[in-house]
Amino acid sequence: MLRMIALLAVLSPLAACDDGSRFMADDVGVVTVDGFAITVRRNRADPLIWEAMHKNPIKLRLNHGDPKAYARNVRAIEQVSGCKADRDSLNHVASIAATVAGVTC
Repeated sequence: MLRMIALLAVLSPLAACDDGSRFMADDVGVVTVDGFAITVRRNRADPLIWEAMHKNPIKLRLNHGDPKAYARNVRAIEQVSGCKADRDSLNHVASIAATVAGVTC
């Protein structure tokens, strides 16, 4: 037990040095594409990386997924960023109906 307390005493100040902001994204907006509300965020560390996620992904999962969800996410990213999504950079996360994409302006 004493070792655990000593370890926490040493590691706690080190953890405080990194606020995690380099991994965060800023919410930029919510847009509606084909009747679905989609949240669009921009990566703080790399402003050319964007993420879009349906506001209600549970509805999509209950319907056994929606193959058009990712196309809507890409359209939302392009609409909010004002740039074209790089199709080679697309990464889809089915469990939360999210898409991450790099953009070229």
